[in-house]
Amino acid sequence: MSTYITGVILTLLSSVSWAAGVMFFRKSGETVTAFGVNVGKNVIGILLFSITIPLVGGSYFPSSIPARDLWLIVISGVLGVGMGDLLFLAALKMLGAGLNSIVGAVYTPLLVFGAVIFLGEPLSLSLILGTALVVIAIFVIATDKIKTRPKNLYLGIFTGIMGMFCTVAGILLMKGPLMRHSLWWINWARLISGLLFFALYFPLRKDKQAIVSSLTHLGNWKTLALGGMLGTYFAILFWTGGLSILPASVVGVLNQLTIVAIIVFARIFLKEPVTLRKVMAGTLACSGAFLATSNIL
Repeated sequence: MSTYITGVILTLLSSVSWAAGVMFFRKSGETVTAFGVNVGKNVIGILLFSITIPLVGGSYFPSSIPARDLWLIVISGVLGVGMGDLLFLAALKMLGAGLNSIVGAVYTPLLVFGAVIFLGEPLSLSLILGTALVVIAIFVIATDKIKTRPKNLYLGIFTGIMGMFCTVAGILLMKGPLMRHSLWWINWARLISGLLFFALYFPLRKDKQAIVSSLTHLGNWKTLALGGMLGTYFAILFWTGGLSILPASVVGVLNQLTIVAIIVFARIFLKEPVTLRKVMAGTLACSGAFLATSNIL
């Protein structure tokens, strides 16, 4: 099996793992705040990576990482794991799994444009047209007139897009270090950085009592643990594995298959309705993401 195919398989596994994890995050959000879900899933992820690192012969404190790379990893964790995930789960609670996955399609054009600006990749007509399709997909969902339309639809869409901005910034910052250092340690360090961000942000929250109460209720940890294992540990592990092999643009387009998986999973497990507009938006978003990274024009 070629290295390229391995990267594709890892990225596809990441999409499926993340989609499955989102189902548990959505379920956890019924009894745990978005902030609490973030803390819970990161704790599970850190625990699993802490167990794995010595098993693969790694070190918790490698001496070979330069200070610049260390700072890039820490900032990447704060932006991507901390702020990005917090905004993502807040949007998930407002929009539901299906709608939020479609809004998340802006991830691909943002990532490709980021690569153009910061990594010097060329800007193609395919990229411009693909981005336009994703924007249209979001508009299709935003103007949906179905009875189950979320109360905070526009706020949810804005929150989701801001979350994608933070996520993409985190990816661009970690791309270099990921090519030079152990992905096991980088994932562990990013999750810890994100958790430290939550610790610093926690005193500013008005719902501190609700957060503590939901996280100290042992019954809530079953879905949190499953979501953390699938959506944090396995999804991040597979995703960084693919990112270390493939160009960021290829990873970006493959990740858009998550949209389809989430809509299907949300229908099966969460009983969320599949409307014509949702199907149209999902198709447009996936088509736009593919076109944005295909360079066929």
